[in-house]
Amino acid sequence: MPSQKRPPSPNPTTPSSMPDVTPMLPSGDFSYSLEVIMGMQNALGKLEQTVVHLTEESKESRKKLERVCTTVYAATAVFSIFGGILIWIANTAVQIYLTKSK
Repeated sequence: MPSQKRPPSPNPTTPSSMPDVTPMLPSGDFSYSLEVIMGMQNALGKLEQTVVHLTEESKESRKKLERVCTTVYAATAVFSIFGGILIWIANTAVQIYLTKSK
C-alpha cells in the first residue's frame, strides 16, 4: 500500500527537544597548521633559490655558447681562406706539370 503524504499543517510546529550535540569549535591550537605553512614556506624558498641558480647558470651557458659560435665562425673563415690558397697552389702545380709534359 503506497504511503500518502499529509498536507502541511497550518499551525507551526516546534521540535519537542533540541539534540544534545556539542558544537565543534576550533581549539585555538594551530601548531599543525603553522607547521604545514612553515614547511611550504621552506619549500618555496628552496624553489626560489633553485630558479635563481638556474637563471645564472643559463646566462653562463649562453656566454659559453656565444664564444663557441664565434670560434666556429672564425675557424670556418680561416679554413676557407687556407682551402682557397691550397686549391690555387694545387691548380698552379697541375698547370706547370701539364705545360712541362708537352
